[in-house]
Amino acid sequence: EGEVYAIIHIAVDVTAQVIARKKLEESEAKLRSVIATAPAGIGLFVGRDLVVELPNQSFIDIVGKGSDIVGKPLREVMPELESQTFLQILDEVYTSGKMFQSFGSQVNIVQQGVMTYNYYNITYTPLFDAEGKVYAILDIAIDVTDSVKARQNLEETQASLRGAIELAELSTWSIDPVKRTISYSERMEEWVGISADALDVKEDIPFIEAEDREAVKLAIGKAMHPDSGGLLEMEYGIRHLKTGRKRIVHAQGRMIFTAEGEPYKMIGTALDVTEQRLLQQNLKQQVVERTKELQEVNDELKDSNRLLIHSNEELAQYAYVASHDLQEPLRKIMMFSSMLTKQEQLPEKSKEVITKISKSTERMSMLINNLLDFSRLLKTDVLKRPIDLLEIATAVIDDFELLIKEKSADIKIGALPTIEAVGLQMNQLFYNLINNALKFSSPDKNPQILITANMLSEEEVKQHIEFPEKFRKYHCISIADNGIGFDSKYADQIFEVFKRLHGRESYPGSGIGLALCRRIVANHHGYLYAESKPGAGSVFCIILPDKQHDFKSTLPEEFTRKNLT
Repeated sequence: EGEVYAIIHIAVDVTAQVIARKKLEESEAKLRSVIATAPAGIGLFVGRDLVVELPNQSFIDIVGKGSDIVGKPLREVMPELESQTFLQILDEVYTSGKMFQSFGSQVNIVQQGVMTYNYYNITYTPLFDAEGKVYAILDIAIDVTDSVKARQNLEETQASLRGAIELAELSTWSIDPVKRTISYSERMEEWVGISADALDVKEDIPFIEAEDREAVKLAIGKAMHPDSGGLLEMEYGIRHLKTGRKRIVHAQGRMIFTAEGEPYKMIGTALDVTEQRLLQQNLKQQVVERTKELQEVNDELKDSNRLLIHSNEELAQYAYVASHDLQEPLRKIMMFSSMLTKQEQLPEKSKEVITKISKSTERMSMLINNLLDFSRLLKTDVLKRPIDLLEIATAVIDDFELLIKEKSADIKIGALPTIEAVGLQMNQLFYNLINNALKFSSPDKNPQILITANMLSEEEVKQHIEFPEKFRKYHCISIADNGIGFDSKYADQIFEVFKRLHGRESYPGSGIGLALCRRIVANHHGYLYAESKPGAGSVFCIILPDKQHDFKSTLPEEFTRKNLT
C-alpha cells in the first residue's frame, strides 16, 4: 500500500580512505606552507598557456605586478618576456619534459612600472600527471643580483689590479712565516732565475745579495710584531742565480695577522729600481763634473753677454726695418695697384691679376704685423691686456657655423665682461666648452646654448675660491645647454685628464678638453665647476677676476725667451 515497513542499513568501512585523504590534505597544507614561506620565488605554470598558479609572496614580489596574477597566462602577466628567451625555454621544457637550470641569468622585469635588470638562479621543473604527460612547470627563482654584481666588481677590481701591476712592471711575492716558504710571480722568477717551488728558504733567501740579507731578515722580523703595524719597505740587491746579473729592488709588504695576533702571511710587491739608482749615481757624478765646467764657462759669460747685447741691438734694428722699411714699399704697391684697377682701358684679366697682387700684399703686411706681435710676446705688458669675452665668444661661435647649422642649434649670448687675460687661452676655453655643449647634445631635440655673465659678491666667491684676490671684481660666466647631462657625482671627475663618462665610439675626443679648461681658469686665478642632471642638460660656470696681479704665471712653459728666440 506504499507505506514504509522497514529500513535497510548498509555500512561500508572507509576509515583508511578518510585517513589517507586527511594525510594528503595535511601534506598539501605543509607543502603550501613551505612554498609560501620559502625565500625563493616559487610558482606553478599550468597547461600549455602557462597559467600562473600557487605563487608565493617572493614570486609575486619578483613579478612586481601585484597579487592578482593568479589564473592569468604568463605572457599576459609578464609581456616583457616576449623579447627574451624564457618563454621559448618554458615551451621546450613543456614539450621535452626535461628540467632546465640556469645560474646568474639576467632577467629584465617590469616591477611596479619600472624596468629592472636583476640576476636570478632559475629552475624549471616539469610536473607529470598519472599518464606521464607534462601538465605544469614548477618555477623556482632565487634573486642573486647582489652576489653577481659583487662578483663582477671583484673581477673588475682584480683585472684593474693585474693591469696596474703589469703597467707598473711590478713583481708580487708572499712569505709564509710559519712554514718558512716564499712564493712570487713570473717577473720575479725572471729576475732571480729560479722557481719558488725549487727554492729552500729555511735559512736564507739565496738570491738576495749577501750584504743585504741580515737587513732583510731584521725588517721581516720587525714586521711580524703586531705593534709594528706589519709594514715592510726597503731596498736591497738581488742576483740572478744563473747569469749573475744584479738588480736593485724596492720592496713593499704588509704582514697579515690572525685573530689571535699571530703572523699568518706577508704579501707585497717589488719594483726594479736599478736604472733609477744608477742614474742617480751618474747624476751625482755629472753634478761634480758640471760644477767644474760651469766654473770654466763662467769666465766666458762676459763675452757671451757682450755678444747677446749686440744681438739684441740687431734684433731691434730688424724690428724697425720690418715695421717701417718693409711696410713702406708694401703701402706703395697697394697704392699703385689701386690706381691701376681704376684705369678704364685696363683689360679685365689684368684687373684680376692686380686684385690678386693687392690681396697678396695685404696678406704680407698682415704677416709682418703678426711677426712683430709675436716678438712682443717677450714683453709681459703686451701679453697682459684687456680681453672682451663677448668678442671671443662671438668669434668661437662663427668657427662652429657649419656644425651649428647641421644640428639646428640655437646659441644666445648675453652681456659678457672685459677682463685682463691671455686672448689665446680665453679663445681655447670658450672653444672647448661650446664644443662640449654641441657634442653632448640630445639626439631627440635641437641644441640650445645660453651664455650669460653676472658679478659675484664676496660671499659667493668664497664658496668656490678660499682666498680670493683683494680689490678684484669676480665675474661668473655660465654656459648652459639642454644636452644629455651627467650624474652630479661625476662633477669633479670630468675635469680630470683622460677621464671619460662615455665611450669614444659614441662621443669622440681625447678626454683632456675639460682638464685644459680648468687649467686655463686656474692660470687666471679663477675656478671652473659644472652642475648637471642626466637628461636635463649641463651648466659650466667660469669664475674669473677682472684684473691679473701676476700675468707671467699664465704663460705656458713653451713660451720662454729661449724658445721664442
